[in-house]
Amino acid sequence: MQKPAQALRWIAQAPKRRKHPELEDIYLEEKRAHQIMAKLISPDSNCIDIGSHIGSVLAELTSLAPGGQHYAFEPVPTKAKWITNKFPKAKVFQVALSDSKGEVTFSQNITNPGFSGLVKAQQRPDDQWEELTVQCVKLDDTIPEDVKIDFIKIDVEGAEAMALRGGRELIARHRPGIIFESAPDGAKSFGMTNRDIYDLLTEEMGYDIYFFKDYLAGQGPTDWGRFDKAHTYPFAAFNFLAMPATPKKTGGQQGATQQQTLVTAKS
Repeated sequence: MQKPAQALRWIAQAPKRRKHPELEDIYLEEKRAHQIMAKLISPDSNCIDIGSHIGSVLAELTSLAPGGQHYAFEPVPTKAKWITNKFPKAKVFQVALSDSKGEVTFSQNITNPGFSGLVKAQQRPDDQWEELTVQCVKLDDTIPEDVKIDFIKIDVEGAEAMALRGGRELIARHRPGIIFESAPDGAKSFGMTNRDIYDLLTEEMGYDIYFFKDYLAGQGPTDWGRFDKAHTYPFAAFNFLAMPATPKKTGGQQGATQQQTLVTAKS
């Protein structure tokens, strides 16, 4: 059902695409994300969906990797229950992820559920909110060490850097491909900047960051300037791919080509 639904959304977006051609890359993000997942994920890959919402990405993960073990994190009780029933083979955790543990207040946007999070971000005048008390855990404390993780998707409305910090050991151990959201002003809601997640991934974790279209075209990773510019109109991206950094080339133009890393079967 996922591919027909994606096709219908693409058709429904046609008027907006014609009205705002400068946002073409944004409209193509979903399609490109699925192309990247198909490239990185093998039939027995183990994957993590952080901020699972109603399981749209989890459905893709289970389809691409029917032999893998999949983990979903969704703090809203009704959504977590829905995902559990829909994906009985996945391990669903009704918790939020961060770099610390304890009870936290989760703000559920009733009007626009996709904007729910640990803070009230992107508030609109007609939004209705519900405050929930949920458990917050670290990714490193949740996934067994002997389970090799091949891919992570993370969309937590500006808290991406905190969730990644809570999974430092797992990421260092398995070096998975990571699709993450970095929307305009998302990090600001948590007192951070876009530079924080860029430096966390590139300087501290040893990753390169790619625009989806660049990775699919075999081009090199982005630098800080281009990543930062992508957050201003006309937006070049809301979501990015992080891959383990490849050795820098010598005697030639750095970044001219990309050594693509395809996730192999789990060890």
